Amino acid sequence: MDYDLADFLFRNNLSQQDKNLIGPLFQVPRSVQQTLLELYHNIEVQLKTGEYVDVLGRLYSFRENFLQYSLKLMKKYPLQSGEREHDLASHRDFLIQNPDLMAYLKSHKENDTDLRYEETNFRVLRRILDFYAKTDVLGKEIYTALNRLDEAMDYRNKTVIGHGFKGCSQAILEDKLRMKIPDIMTFLAEILRKVDIAVEQSPFDRINDSLIRRLKKSY
Repeated sequence: MDYDLADFLFRNNLSQQDKNLIGPLFQVPRSVQQTLLELYHNIEVQLKTGEYVDVLGRLYSFRENFLQYSLKLMKKYPLQSGEREHDLASHRDFLIQNPDLMAYLKSHKENDTDLRYEETNFRVLRRILDFYAKTDVLGKEIYTALNRLDEAMDYRNKTVIGHGFKGCSQAILEDKLRMKIPDIMTFLAEILRKVDIAVEQSPFDRINDSLIRRLKKSY
């Protein structure tokens, strides 16, 4: 992108939502909601261009961010800041305030070993969701939705963006997700709506339209 043109668009043509979604280019901080929307629209672009391995990578990030945000929305679980000591302290405080949950995590095993419940990784957050899904309607819906991604995420770990050398075709992606390509974006939009995140027109399309209009004016 021409940076003079990008700067013009950023200052004059783009909505605040678009600016937030392309924040990394302009060093604008983003919320988890904005990150989820950016991932959603990135997945949409990569499905159109047939970059199916990259779709798996974006789905992996989408799943983690979605789980974290859902727990925050349901039970005021502290969003991770990226500062490890701060995040661990907030996690410990949350468990202390929820002793039944702590007892559940302490009793849980992963592959016959005790769950490292003091950590804030995806496995621990997933078990927290499991606990609340037993009694929380939204928690159960989110639990069911995330389960639909599990097989694809296991396969992601075997690909070149995970820990292996496998590739990913359209047929493989559809098989692992158990849905056709056109249904993937519908599914993701539906689970975003469950946590009150509305999907609008792609910001990439709006940015592209702005660029085209600007270029036409320059001729």
